Amino acid sequence: MMIRTYLSILLLLLVSFKKLSGYQLDERLVINESIASSIFTEQPHTEVFEKRADASNSSVVKIEGIQAYKTDILQASQTQPVILKIFSNKSSESQKMVPVYQKVADKFNTQIKFASMDLLSDQDTKKENYQIIFNLMAMLHIKQMNMPIFVFFFKGNLHLPAPIIQGFLTAENLEDQIKQRFLTPKNS
Repeated sequence: MMIRTYLSILLLLLVSFKKLSGYQLDERLVINESIASSIFTEQPHTEVFEKRADASNSSVVKIEGIQAYKTDILQASQTQPVILKIFSNKSSESQKMVPVYQKVADKFNTQIKFASMDLLSDQDTKKENYQIIFNLMAMLHIKQMNMPIFVFFFKGNLHLPAPIIQGFLTAENLEDQIKQRFLTPKNS
Protein backbone atom coordinates (compact mmCIF):
# COMPACT_ATOMS: atom_id res chain seq x y z
CA MET A 1 0.00 0.00 0.00
CA MET A 2 2.80 2.40 0.91
CA ILE A 3 4.66 1.69 -2.30
CA ARG A 4 1.54 2.30 -4.35
CA THR A 5 1.06 5.68 -2.65
CA TYR A 6 4.65 6.71 -3.29
CA LEU A 7 4.44 5.61 -6.91
CA SER A 8 1.23 7.56 -7.48
CA ILE A 9 2.77 10.69 -5.92
CA LEU A 10 5.85 10.28 -8.08
CA LEU A 11 3.72 9.80 -11.18
CA LEU A 12 1.66 12.88 -10.31
CA LEU A 13 4.83 14.94 -9.87
CA LEU A 14 6.23 13.74 -13.19
CA VAL A 15 3.02 14.54 -15.05
CA SER A 16 2.75 18.00 -13.51
CA PHE A 17 6.42 18.70 -14.21
CA LYS A 18 5.96 17.64 -17.81
CA LYS A 19 2.93 19.90 -18.19
CA LEU A 20 4.73 22.87 -16.61
CA SER A 21 8.01 22.56 -18.41
CA GLY A 22 7.35 20.24 -21.32
CA TYR A 23 7.16 23.02 -23.91
CA GLN A 24 10.35 24.64 -22.63
CA LEU A 25 12.22 21.35 -22.64
CA ASP A 26 11.06 20.59 -26.19
CA GLU A 27 11.95 24.12 -27.30
CA ARG A 28 15.44 23.78 -25.86
CA LEU A 29 15.92 20.50 -27.69
CA VAL A 30 14.89 22.10 -30.97
CA ILE A 31 17.25 25.03 -30.41
CA ASN A 32 20.11 22.71 -29.50
CA GLU A 33 19.36 20.54 -32.49
CA SER A 34 19.46 23.54 -34.83
CA ILE A 35 22.70 24.77 -33.29
CA ALA A 36 24.23 21.33 -33.56
CA SER A 37 23.20 20.97 -37.19
CA SER A 38 24.63 24.40 -38.04
CA ILE A 39 27.91 23.52 -36.36
CA PHE A 40 28.33 20.41 -38.48
CA THR A 41 27.10 21.86 -41.78
CA GLU A 42 28.49 25.40 -41.83
CA GLN A 43 32.13 26.41 -41.79
CA PRO A 44 33.03 28.83 -38.98
CA HIS A 45 33.76 32.41 -39.92
CA THR A 46 37.48 33.06 -39.66
CA GLU A 47 37.11 36.56 -38.23
CA VAL A 48 35.71 35.11 -35.00
CA PHE A 49 38.83 33.12 -34.21
CA GLU A 50 42.04 34.53 -32.79
CA LYS A 51 44.19 32.66 -35.30
CA ARG A 52 43.44 35.27 -37.97
CA ALA A 53 44.93 38.01 -35.83
CA ASP A 54 48.03 35.91 -35.23
CA ALA A 55 48.80 35.34 -38.91
CA SER A 56 52.39 35.39 -40.10
CA ASN A 57 52.17 39.03 -41.27
CA SER A 58 50.83 40.06 -37.88
CA SER A 59 52.77 41.83 -35.16
CA VAL A 60 51.36 39.30 -32.64
CA VAL A 61 53.36 36.10 -32.14
CA LYS A 62 51.38 32.93 -31.52
CA ILE A 63 52.71 30.90 -28.58
CA GLU A 64 52.07 27.16 -28.50
CA GLY A 65 53.84 24.98 -26.00
CA ILE A 66 56.60 25.29 -23.47
CA GLN A 67 59.45 25.68 -25.96
CA ALA A 68 57.78 28.63 -27.69
CA TYR A 69 57.03 30.14 -24.28
CA LYS A 70 60.68 29.87 -23.23
CA THR A 71 62.09 31.35 -26.43
CA ASP A 72 59.42 33.87 -27.50
CA ILE A 73 58.51 35.09 -24.02
CA LEU A 74 61.20 34.50 -21.42
CA GLN A 75 64.28 34.87 -23.65
CA ALA A 76 62.78 37.67 -25.75
CA SER A 77 61.90 39.63 -22.61
CA GLN A 78 65.61 39.84 -21.79
CA THR A 79 66.01 42.48 -24.49
CA GLN A 80 62.54 44.04 -24.80
CA PRO A 81 59.24 44.06 -22.89
CA VAL A 82 56.77 41.30 -23.79
CA ILE A 83 53.00 41.23 -23.36
CA LEU A 84 51.36 37.80 -23.45
CA LYS A 85 47.62 37.64 -24.00
CA ILE A 86 46.04 34.39 -22.82
CA PHE A 87 42.64 33.89 -24.38
CA SER A 88 39.90 31.40 -25.13
CA ASN A 89 37.78 31.46 -28.27
CA LYS A 90 34.80 30.50 -26.12
CA SER A 91 35.06 33.78 -24.23
CA SER A 92 33.16 36.67 -25.79
CA GLU A 93 35.52 39.12 -24.06
CA SER A 94 38.48 37.39 -25.76
CA GLN A 95 36.79 37.65 -29.14
CA LYS A 96 36.10 41.37 -28.63
CA MET A 97 39.73 41.86 -27.68
CA VAL A 98 41.17 40.49 -30.97
CA PRO A 99 41.04 43.73 -33.02
CA VAL A 100 41.96 45.89 -30.02
CA TYR A 101 45.06 43.85 -29.22
CA GLN A 102 46.08 43.76 -32.87
CA LYS A 103 45.70 47.55 -33.18
CA VAL A 104 47.84 48.20 -30.11
CA ALA A 105 50.40 45.61 -31.25
CA ASP A 106 50.69 47.34 -34.62
CA LYS A 107 51.22 50.68 -32.89
CA PHE A 108 53.93 49.54 -30.43
CA ASN A 109 55.50 46.62 -32.31
CA THR A 110 58.94 48.24 -32.57
CA GLN A 111 59.20 48.81 -28.81
CA ILE A 112 57.32 45.84 -27.33
CA LYS A 113 56.82 42.24 -28.37
CA PHE A 114 53.19 41.08 -28.41
CA ALA A 115 52.27 37.42 -28.08
CA SER A 116 49.11 35.40 -27.57
CA MET A 117 48.39 31.92 -26.25
CA ASP A 118 45.16 30.05 -26.88
CA LEU A 119 43.95 28.18 -23.82
CA LEU A 120 42.05 25.84 -26.15
CA SER A 121 44.74 25.26 -28.77
CA ASP A 122 45.25 22.02 -30.65
CA GLN A 123 45.67 18.78 -28.72
CA ASP A 124 49.47 18.62 -29.00
CA THR A 125 50.08 21.84 -27.08
CA LYS A 126 46.91 22.16 -25.01
CA LYS A 127 48.40 20.42 -21.96
CA GLU A 128 51.59 22.47 -22.19
CA ASN A 129 49.60 25.71 -22.48
CA TYR A 130 47.49 24.73 -19.46
CA GLN A 131 50.65 23.96 -17.51
CA ILE A 132 52.16 27.36 -18.31
CA ILE A 133 48.99 29.26 -17.49
CA PHE A 134 48.20 27.44 -14.26
CA ASN A 135 51.81 27.77 -13.08
CA LEU A 136 51.56 31.54 -13.63
CA MET A 137 48.25 31.67 -11.77
CA ALA A 138 49.58 29.58 -8.87
CA MET A 139 52.76 31.64 -8.62
CA LEU A 140 50.70 34.84 -8.37
CA HIS A 141 48.07 33.30 -6.06
CA ILE A 142 45.24 33.96 -8.51
CA LYS A 143 42.30 31.63 -7.96
CA GLN A 144 39.92 32.76 -10.69
CA MET A 145 40.71 33.42 -14.33
CA ASN A 146 38.76 35.99 -16.33
CA MET A 147 39.58 35.85 -20.03
CA PRO A 148 41.51 37.40 -21.62
CA ILE A 149 44.51 37.59 -19.33
CA PHE A 150 47.42 39.94 -20.05
CA VAL A 151 50.79 39.00 -18.56
CA PHE A 152 53.66 41.51 -18.65
CA PHE A 153 57.28 40.30 -18.83
CA PHE A 154 60.54 42.22 -18.67
CA LYS A 155 64.15 41.08 -18.24
CA GLY A 156 63.17 37.41 -18.27
CA ASN A 157 60.66 37.75 -15.44
CA LEU A 158 57.17 38.90 -14.63
CA HIS A 159 57.00 42.69 -14.64
CA LEU A 160 56.06 43.80 -11.14
CA PRO A 161 53.88 45.20 -9.61
CA ALA A 162 50.68 43.55 -10.79
CA PRO A 163 52.09 41.60 -13.74
CA ILE A 164 48.65 40.34 -14.73
CA ILE A 165 45.49 42.15 -15.83
CA GLN A 166 42.33 40.14 -16.43
CA GLY A 167 39.30 40.91 -18.58
CA PHE A 168 38.53 43.17 -21.51
CA LEU A 169 40.60 46.32 -22.00
CA THR A 170 39.93 49.12 -24.43
CA ALA A 171 42.76 50.17 -26.73
CA GLU A 172 43.27 53.29 -24.60
CA ASN A 173 43.47 51.26 -21.38
CA LEU A 174 45.99 48.84 -22.86
CA GLU A 175 48.06 51.71 -24.28
CA ASP A 176 48.03 53.43 -20.87
CA GLN A 177 49.24 50.22 -19.21
CA ILE A 178 52.06 49.91 -21.74
CA LYS A 179 53.11 53.55 -21.33
CA GLN A 180 53.03 53.35 -17.51
CA ARG A 181 54.91 50.06 -17.34
CA PHE A 182 57.45 50.27 -20.11
CA LEU A 183 57.69 53.68 -21.75
CA THR A 184 57.65 56.10 -18.80
CA PRO A 185 61.09 56.86 -17.34
CA LYS A 186 61.39 55.62 -13.79
CA ASN A 187 62.47 58.06 -11.10
CA SER A 188 64.78 56.28 -8.70
